[in-house]
Amino acid sequence: MSLFHKLLLCVLLAGAVVLTYDLFQVEMGRQVPRIRFDPATGRFTFRRPEVDVRIVYASMFGPGEPVMRVRDRWIYRFEEEYSDRLAEQRGWHVSDADAEAFVREAIRRIAGILPQARARLERIQRQKEPGKRDQQIEDLASWLGSYEVFITPPAPRAGAEEKFRGLKKMVEGLQALADGAPWRQRVRVRPRLVTVERRWQGRWVLSANRPRFLTGREVPDVITGSKMELLALVQDGYAVPLNVPLPGEKVAPLDTPDTWGDPSRRWRDAFIPAMLEEGKYDFLDPDGRKGIKGKIYLPPLTCSTNIIFYNEVLFKKPGRSSLPFVRSSRRQASPR
Repeated sequence: MSLFHKLLLCVLLAGAVVLTYDLFQVEMGRQVPRIRFDPATGRFTFRRPEVDVRIVYASMFGPGEPVMRVRDRWIYRFEEEYSDRLAEQRGWHVSDADAEAFVREAIRRIAGILPQARARLERIQRQKEPGKRDQQIEDLASWLGSYEVFITPPAPRAGAEEKFRGLKKMVEGLQALADGAPWRQRVRVRPRLVTVERRWQGRWVLSANRPRFLTGREVPDVITGSKMELLALVQDGYAVPLNVPLPGEKVAPLDTPDTWGDPSRRWRDAFIPAMLEEGKYDFLDPDGRKGIKGKIYLPPLTCSTNIIFYNEVLFKKPGRSSLPFVRSSRRQASPR
């Protein structure tokens, strides 16, 4: 077999792995019940999968990456709160018999992981080094999340120890249900009408989706990327501005109430103004097409500071005593 055919085979295998993972995520999202525990009340919410709204999110970050872990928490919250709103609008109801059957099946499914969850809790209890202990707590929460079992954060800035107590209380509660404890006072059954499909497509996310945009099939609803990279979608009319009312609406998305924070203020007021301005495109198209003036397409998700580490000894050899921070100085130093 030639080198070309070997490389081609590797590419095909990698594509098959990514496709299989995407399909696995879709099936998990549609069929597996979701369990969430609230440490403050000691009650569980069991989400019955009845997906009616499917939102495709093309992500440049993969599962397990720190950035994606943070975003996953918000995505799960969005799915659950949006599902509750739709259920209220539609007058959703489940019969006692259906609720009983669903809860019993969900408990039976989750009972198999409880011995391992208890063992991990015991290892955390024995761990005396704070750093390792905190990491083990986060790993346990992520591991339970892979089975669609989540804990509501005890407080917005709860520490690791408070989270550990909540996880321990959750596992004990699930074990009690698995052992036959009455569930009606501990569990509420709600629908999962909304799912966000995450497509992990690496740092080449826009290139991976270009065929979908060209054919109009399986186009993602939400996509992440750099501001300059996503400019092509804006120019070609695929993106929707957030500070302009949608067709048929009187209020722009950014001017709707901030329902996740303070409903008395607008969504745009939840952002630092300077960060929100960074999501704005403001230019005239040189090809004669209509320019994009003052439209915000990119809501800020994270803010980070880049730090440069350099070797002072090597940098002094070209004759400079320090790293140039002025752009013009960097240009002068680059040829050396």
